[in-house]
Amino acid sequence: MKTKIVAFAIIFCLFPFAVCQEQNEREKGLEKLRNGPKELCEAIETGNIKAVKTIIKKGIDVNLPAKKDEFPQKDSGSIQKNTHFPALKGPYLGQKPPGMTPELFAPGIITTDKSEGCSGWGNDMEYFIFQRWIERKSKLYIMNQNNGIWSAPELLPFVDKYQVGDFTIAPDGKTMVFASNILIDEIGAEGEGGNIWIVEKTETGWTEPKHIGLGINTKYHDSYPCLAANGNLYFFSRRPGGYGDSDLYMSEFVGGEYRAPVNLGPKLNTEYHEWDTFTAPDESYMIYCSTMPAGLGEDDFYVTFKNADGSWSEPVNMGNEINTEKSENRPYVTPDGKYFFYTSTIRGNRDIYWVDARIIEELKPPKTLR
Repeated sequence: MKTKIVAFAIIFCLFPFAVCQEQNEREKGLEKLRNGPKELCEAIETGNIKAVKTIIKKGIDVNLPAKKDEFPQKDSGSIQKNTHFPALKGPYLGQKPPGMTPELFAPGIITTDKSEGCSGWGNDMEYFIFQRWIERKSKLYIMNQNNGIWSAPELLPFVDKYQVGDFTIAPDGKTMVFASNILIDEIGAEGEGGNIWIVEKTETGWTEPKHIGLGINTKYHDSYPCLAANGNLYFFSRRPGGYGDSDLYMSEFVGGEYRAPVNLGPKLNTEYHEWDTFTAPDESYMIYCSTMPAGLGEDDFYVTFKNADGSWSEPVNMGNEINTEKSENRPYVTPDGKYFFYTSTIRGNRDIYWVDARIIEELKPPKTLR
């Protein structure tokens, strides 16, 4: 019986016209084999008769469908899901953690010759999401950890429809807040683009994104949202009435609703651009970017710490270990509090770096004795 199957597979693959008299029957058969097990498909496509014989002798059923991700595929973001994706095991995609000197994150895998942006982890580090620009469009990809093994990147399903830009993942590990360039109906065509949206990850997938509300979103540019553990929302906006070109704002989350955003004041905001704020889950510190001339490059990271009276301390430049003469932005700290992720253009394209988060604590001002 196996000999007959071998003969049929060989003849069918190499001489389809001799086997099938009509086009539709031939196509049905080829499709059946293309959707068969990966090893058999590869042998058929290369004409390796010996391999076909060996595979079928092992008892592989040509009627079995292929597993979903066994064949090279391209999604709209041009990342291939294929069998050659490296086997990544363990925490942080199996990467060796850095020390106090920043390092590229997962070079050749996450950090590539393309431009990468935001990154974030699930609360238990069970998934990783990162941003990459493909043909000048922002794409977000997710990798999931199953039994210690990381999956290949897959495009998030709502990215293209909602034109998802910069994002952060909330401390609960399931809520994502992001900036979108689609126009909100209530604002209309006068909108400049850049509004804040929210989406949640559930056991069955992602909810439908919704904008966070007209109390937050304006017809001006509102972006890089970040949620504290209590739900308070931090973001930057180019709305009028601020101190500079872009200002930092905070909206309290009280009784399940967001209150009117409050400008974080002239201690943090200047006449220049302040943007991309990451706030610690407990709001004990905040990292943000500024283009003020006192910095080392195009935009630098600054950190400010929450005082006992609830005010923010004087911002401190995070120094030349982090900041360069180029652009550094998109700050994020892992849910375990161990590593600081960010991007830099020091190599030309925008790349993702990570460094030990102790670098933040070392910038904390000493307590004054009374």
